[in-house]
Amino acid sequence: MRTNSKIAVWGMLILCTLYTFAQGQSLTPSIDPEREVIVMFKIDAVIPPANRTAGRPDEFQIPEQGLLQVLLDANVEAISRLMPEFRPEDRYAVSRTGEEVQLTDWTNVYVIRLPQPQARESFLNALKKRPEVIFAELHGRGEPDLIPSDQYFNRQWALKNDGTSIQGSGTAGADINATAAWDITTGSSTIKIGIVDAGMQTNHPDFTGRVTGDAGDSDPHGTAVAGVAAAQGNNTIGVAGAAWNVGIINEDYGSASDADLAAAVRSASNRGADIINNSWKLTPVGRYSTAVRLAFADVYKQNRVAVASMGNQYETMGENATQYPAAFGQGILTIGATTNKDVKASYSSTGSWIDVTAPGGGVASGETGNQYDNIFTTVPGSGYDWYLNYGGELYHIRGTSFAAPIATGIAALLFSYN
Repeated sequence: MRTNSKIAVWGMLILCTLYTFAQGQSLTPSIDPEREVIVMFKIDAVIPPANRTAGRPDEFQIPEQGLLQVLLDANVEAISRLMPEFRPEDRYAVSRTGEEVQLTDWTNVYVIRLPQPQARESFLNALKKRPEVIFAELHGRGEPDLIPSDQYFNRQWALKNDGTSIQGSGTAGADINATAAWDITTGSSTIKIGIVDAGMQTNHPDFTGRVTGDAGDSDPHGTAVAGVAAAQGNNTIGVAGAAWNVGIINEDYGSASDADLAAAVRSASNRGADIINNSWKLTPVGRYSTAVRLAFADVYKQNRVAVASMGNQYETMGENATQYPAAFGQGILTIGATTNKDVKASYSSTGSWIDVTAPGGGVASGETGNQYDNIFTTVPGSGYDWYLNYGGELYHIRGTSFAAPIATGIAALLFSYN
């Protein structure tokens, strides 16, 4: 008998547990956000059943018949407090600096579940017309910031800096917060970036099918600049650019004469570039060219954005080393460089014409670094590196030349979003 009684007791407990679970599950919020809306009611507009925070509409006290009818007409399955543990006294708190503050009264915020997702819009519209409702919105989901599948993304501290040694042991978070931006857009193919440079390897695997303009070559600088701005992301290989999916216009400035430079700038604009990257300078440093300036004026008149590198002359020429086109002024966004610790890079030129800074690699004045402080990006030969190879001589990929395309990529994301 004892054994049978024990079995009977366990059986009752199991049945009660299953019943309780089933009851709780039917009323628990956030099981299926696609069928739910979130609503904040005015005080006492809806009153839950005694000692409960959830129930069916007919179990709640809803003084206004019109509001109750809206809930019944929508065949609402359950109403549940969004924060069931929240008590009225929890509204009062002390801030970290000692001030007494009043928080949101979550006792009046509910999750309401409908039978079908497609019923939410009409239900939401009906709720918004009710005077008892403070706000009503669709329930949704969150997800982690988009982390692309690119093989070497963990080396790209400019995009997502986690402070690890492969990123030069910089400061975690000293980046452009690219992953959060990519949750909104990774760029649109209708937006074009013009790369005015010494050419680029247009058939690099991270540019496949996205480059128009001049014929390609194997110039290291232009290839690296283009990769920083717009290497294809989330394709399991190589690196990600700041804007993955935008088009790239290759504008080879040829001999880099003023005539060639002016022609390349105007050509990029005429070919439809929304943003034109200029990681170059007139030489000698400080020389002004009216012809080149007028080419940029044409870009400005066409309502296009020109981005220019600020220059790398701080260590050799000190403050206010004037470099053009960066210092031309109106219509040109001028970019200085920061390190993986979010401080000014030792080489980055200064001057009143600077607009913003962006990650450019290297270290601050007085610091020593290594290759991991550089910018890791595309290089000729379908490769990726921290260095550019010019005839067997290696040069660090760092400088305002590589800060500028970061800004160009960000501008492309903004254009894509708008």
